[in-house]
Parts: sequence; C-alpha cells; structure tokens
Amino acid sequence: MQSVKLSIGEEVFNDNSRYRITAILDMEHVCVRSSFTGKTQKFHISELSSSPTNIDNSGIIPSVELMNIPEDEWIEIHDKAGIFNNILQSPYDDRRNEIKKAAEELDISEPTLYRQLQKYKLSNGDPTSLLRKKRVDKGRFEPEIEKIIQSCITQYLSTDKLKISDIFRSLEIQIYQYNKLHGSSLDTPHINTLRYRISQLTAAEIGSTRLGKNGRESYRPIIGKFPEVIKPLEIVQIDHTPLDVMIVDDVNRLAIGRPTITLAIDVFSRMVTGFYISLEKPNTLLTGCCITHSILDKKKWLADHKIDAQWPVYGLIDTIHTDNGKEFHGKALKRACEKYHISLTKRPVGTPRYGGHIERLFKTFNDGGIHTLPGTTKSNIVEKGEYDSEKKAVLTLFELETWFTQLVVNVYHHTVHSELGMTPFEKYKEGILGSETTLGRGLPPKIENELQLKIDFLPYEERSVQKYGIQLFGILYYHDLLRKWIRQPDKTRKNSKQFEPPRLYRRVIYLSQAAMPDRVKLS
Repeated sequence: MQSVKLSIGEEVFNDNSRYRITAILDMEHVCVRSSFTGKTQKFHISELSSSPTNIDNSGIIPSVELMNIPEDEWIEIHDKAGIFNNILQSPYDDRRNEIKKAAEELDISEPTLYRQLQKYKLSNGDPTSLLRKKRVDKGRFEPEIEKIIQSCITQYLSTDKLKISDIFRSLEIQIYQYNKLHGSSLDTPHINTLRYRISQLTAAEIGSTRLGKNGRESYRPIIGKFPEVIKPLEIVQIDHTPLDVMIVDDVNRLAIGRPTITLAIDVFSRMVTGFYISLEKPNTLLTGCCITHSILDKKKWLADHKIDAQWPVYGLIDTIHTDNGKEFHGKALKRACEKYHISLTKRPVGTPRYGGHIERLFKTFNDGGIHTLPGTTKSNIVEKGEYDSEKKAVLTLFELETWFTQLVVNVYHHTVHSELGMTPFEKYKEGILGSETTLGRGLPPKIENELQLKIDFLPYEERSVQKYGIQLFGILYYHDLLRKWIRQPDKTRKNSKQFEPPRLYRRVIYLSQAAMPDRVKLS
C-alpha cells in the first residue's frame, strides 16, 4: 500500500529530485526544500511521490490479486499483521521482548520475524506484503467440515457460555464420528481457525446470544444523534439514489434514461468526498468507484471537466458508513477495505436516522438545482404535471457530471451549513490545518498507486471457461490465453468445472465499462 506522507519533515520526490517538506501551505500545497540545492519551492500534492520516477511502479498492474488469496492464507496474514501492529506501537524499550514473544507465537526465528516486520513496515501496513512467495493454494475446507464448524459456533453462541477449548473438543469428536460413519479421513482444523471464526463475530452477536435477554437489551441501539465525529475522514457515509433528471446519448442526443448517483459525504465537515454517476442500478461496482473517487486527488478530475475550483478532499477513510443494501456486503469490497485499513460499518436495520447526513444531502441537491435542469422528472407526478422529461432532456452523462461537480465545489462547499455554523469548506480546512483553539489532523497520506487502488475496489465474480470463452454481462469474451483452460478440470474443486481467472475478469470490466471515476479507457 504505497502512499506519500505529507507531514513536515517527510522526504518526497518530484520526478527524480529529492525534497524535504518544510511547511504545509494549505490543503493542497506544501513547501519543500531541495536536498541537493537547498532551495525552497511550492508543490501541489499531485506532483509529489514517495520514490524517484525511474523506479515508480504505479502504472503496473499489481501482481497480488486480493480475491486470489485463499481464505486460510488471508486469515494467517491478517492475524500476523495484527501482531506486527502491536510490535510497532509498543515502546521502543519493550520492542525486543515483544519480538521474542511474537516469534515464539508464530513459531518462526527472530531473524525471520525481523525481515517480515521490516517488509511490513516498508509497505505502510499492507497485509499482502506478508504473503509467502511460494505457496500452495489448498482452497477452503470441505463442505462437511464447514457445516460442523458452523454447528460448533452455534453451540458457542448459546447461554451455556462454553469456552473455545470446549467447543474445539466437540469439533474433534464430531469430525471423528463423521469419518468413522462415512469411512472418510477429513482432517480437524486447527483450534486457531475456530478462534478466528469466533473473533470475526461482533460483540453484539456474541453478547446478545450468550447473555440472553439482558445481553440483547444491552446491545440495542440508543435512539439519538449520530455518534460525535472529531476529525475529517473519520466517518464517511455512502449511499445511492436516482437523480431526478433524464440524460441523452452523446451521438443522437436522444433520451436514454434516468441516472443513478453514488455519493459520499464526510460527516465531520459535510464535504462531498466523491461521487459516481451511471445508468446502472446500485451495485458493488458503483460503490467501489465512489470510494476510489473519494480517496484519490481531484486535480485531474477537475482538469478533465475544465473546472477551475478547489476540491482538496483526498486520502484514506477511517470508517465507511452504509445502509444494509446487498451492494455493500460483497466479499471483494470487504477485503479491499481490510487491505487499506478502512472499517466498513452498516447502520442498524430499520434506523434511517443513522443515515441522515447523506439523505439530507440528496434532498439539498434535488431542491437546489437538479429540479431546475432541462429534462427533470421533478419529485413526483403532481409536480411534473404535463412536462415531457424525455423530450426536454439535453444533458449527456459527461455534461451532467460537469454540472454536478460545479454545483458541489462552487456552490455547496461554500454555502453556510446550519448545523456547522460555517461552510463545509471552512469546516474541513479547520479539521485539517487546525485553528486558534483546535489542532488539525494534518494532511492525510496520498495514495500513490492509483491503478492498484481502482482494481482492488472492483467487484469479483467467477465464470466457467467454455469453448466460446467467458460470458459476462451477456457478452462473450475470448482470447487465446483461455485456450488452455477449455475442458481443463479444476483440481482445487471437487466435481467442478468452475474456473477462477479474476485478473482477466477485472480487466474485462475495466476495459468494457470504463468503471473508473475519471472515466479513462485503457487501450
């Protein structure tokens, strides 16, 4: 996870020239001193990198595909990353003892742990840096094992309050009895697997079942305001809604439909962190595109849409808050958020008040401009009357993007918010740079490998390789690379001809739908 740290004293590069940051000028510019000449100059954050240009790998598609990592391997590196985080956060004097203890726990030598720790530190906490170079993909547990594990977890989630060691003994007995009855030789998973599965349960899931009625009462949500947020990008809310306007195609200028917008808002400042407009229904793809748009620097986006304005929101988000839509439950989205240390939380079912910020923002944009556009559908049939939305539509998708961006950066960000007592832009600036009475969080690190970020947040599916190739979205794709997979049995799956070429699949989405916030098509 390569990023550019933008704090005073950090080393940065512009092309092949080395600099040291001496001052933060504003939310998008820093002052640096040349390590060679000693002269100072001003740079926009988009002009800086963490390494010289001649060794930059940001344009190379990453070799580690998140969805290619087996579940047990992901669990292993996830647990190891947690141990390494504890070591790096411990006092320097205690670190030697922590390393010795961790080496014993991981059953590796201390020199090996030192090497892995250094690699993890250089990757800025990317858990994929802990993957073994050579590994055997053993796949998941057998369905019979998974069924027994789930029954043991259900047994753990009972008012009997059994220990994990007791549950593990029950697991061993059940697998032994199954092997004896069916004449099979299934291996018993390690107790750490059971510990990990249980650790992934929420406190509410455990407490509300193991503690009975009192536990359920303890974990019920308290009706009230959204939890206090004290810094920018601490919590970002994301949601989808249809826009009340019809758009036209780029060639014949005929109405083609009503678009959907996926929008993200910073709860602290009410700044829009990013958005994505398309003609698709809400899905994981739109969510991923909105998240990447929120994280990346907006300078290129503004230049492509020929907008002269400031939109200084970028950087990794601490927590993404969503509703309970199925597009927010994808395994690929969850794994990408884990890689970039983003917490993905969902509002309680049936409690729309927890999404009030994003819901109010949708209403603000509809009432504040969208209903005045040619081709608007208005809010309801009564308001629309005899107005012909399709006949009056004139905006293409790109033109609507441009108009909406101008509405966000030139109007909304600079309009006083009633709850803040200031504009969202002023609030965000105060949260980043600080004020006379409060400290700011400082400029967030800038993600350097934009292509990897975009690919990591793309959705994932499996398709079987047929004689005609692969079918996606009702379209057939074929390439000579697929020839060797035709009628080739998958050795990792029992009685299955399902293949998993996620790297190819993701590239197909990237090329065919231009599923990126900046809409740049690769060739």
